[in-house]
Amino acid sequence: MELRKLITWQFRNLESSATEPEPGLNLIFGSNGHGKTNFLEAVAVVGNIRSFRQASVRKMVCHGHHSFRLEAWVGHGDHQVHLRQIVECSSPAVRRFEINGVVVGLDQYLLQFPVFTLSAADTALVTGSPDQRRAFLDRMAFFFDSRHLEDLNCFKRSLRQRNAALSQQTTSTEMEIWEENLARAAAEVVDRRIGVIQHWEQQFQSMYQFLRVEGFPNIEVTYRGEAPMAVGQKETVANFYRERYYQQRARDCRMGFTLDGPHRHDLVLKADGHPVRDVLSAGQVKIVAAALWMSNLAQVEEQRNERFLVLVDDADAELDTMVFGKLVESFGHRRQVMMTSAHDRSFGKMMPAAARWSMVNGTIQRNTCP
Repeated sequence: MELRKLITWQFRNLESSATEPEPGLNLIFGSNGHGKTNFLEAVAVVGNIRSFRQASVRKMVCHGHHSFRLEAWVGHGDHQVHLRQIVECSSPAVRRFEINGVVVGLDQYLLQFPVFTLSAADTALVTGSPDQRRAFLDRMAFFFDSRHLEDLNCFKRSLRQRNAALSQQTTSTEMEIWEENLARAAAEVVDRRIGVIQHWEQQFQSMYQFLRVEGFPNIEVTYRGEAPMAVGQKETVANFYRERYYQQRARDCRMGFTLDGPHRHDLVLKADGHPVRDVLSAGQVKIVAAALWMSNLAQVEEQRNERFLVLVDDADAELDTMVFGKLVESFGHRRQVMMTSAHDRSFGKMMPAAARWSMVNGTIQRNTCP
């Protein structure tokens, strides 16, 4: 699958224009502040609806405006799909998703054009808060089974209902209703997360072994909840949460919210038995982050049996030359890749056959000279 054409309108500092990337490797050069990262962000948002910068939609709108539009033509062989995303930054923000001119739901839209990004923000996936690792897991689980989005939303609704009931001194009978819904939704989410980890973990270990250099520690990945849980035991997990919510109701009433459930779980990363944030260097963290995303990509590609676009922001600044060379090798020769760099000479010589682009003041242009 490849991006054949992108149109941006009122997105950050990008000029409203159409760009037609090449099918293979695309190198985008330009000085800092001219819009290279903004362009990659537009590509990521049109496919994933979210920015790899963790930015809100209001920050993506060009200064002085209140909406933006992104359009993409993506293809796989002879098949082509036209995607349109329109965002109105009202309160709350309103987003409209279209496929070939037909308005569709979020779940259907997200399945069309998954985009995978490597950037400086990825280190937070390794050393940051658990919510980023949960989002990483849930995205992978969604492509494993698209019903995961519906189950996750069901859990979040049930969680809000129980939290509201806690603050309103709801009767025991009513609380049991909310807790029954919450326990069943929690079991669905946990079961699918654990299932996807079982399929993905070997992909991660293989990618990490490929990218690591001598002296790097082994990395262990585990799913941490309130108790050990196994895939295929949804009723057992639901029973666990029914009992847990009943036993901890008084505590949760004092706190004003629900303390237990998949909204508090984590994908735990340890280096030789120790938390990664305590022992890994900044360079090692970057490699673990790259292994996480590239193994995620491999897992989804295996599930979907097709290749997906990879974005690499400020590529040569994030990894040393040896590891960067391994990363480029892992992309293979049959996928579309877009990389940005501020250093044309040092970076471009590594990949002389790549299509080269220049970004100046929000305008991207194809370079005609080698």
